[in-house]
Amino acid sequence: MSQIKKLPPAPRRPDLNNLDLTDAERDDLNKKFCEEADVFLASLPRFIKEVNMVVHRLESFK
Repeated sequence: MSQIKKLPPAPRRPDLNNLDLTDAERDDLNKKFCEEADVFLASLPRFIKEVNMVVHRLESFK
């Protein structure tokens, strides 16, 4: 039985309220978060499909 591929780590929203950040730094952090979120969300359908296949296999053993 093949293993389920791991999801990429869920992105964590950066603290954009940090007063020491410039506007450009805030924009960079927000852009990086959005890119990580896109990768994470794009991998969910494949992950769910693989989990469903494993559940189906396990149910066939009943």
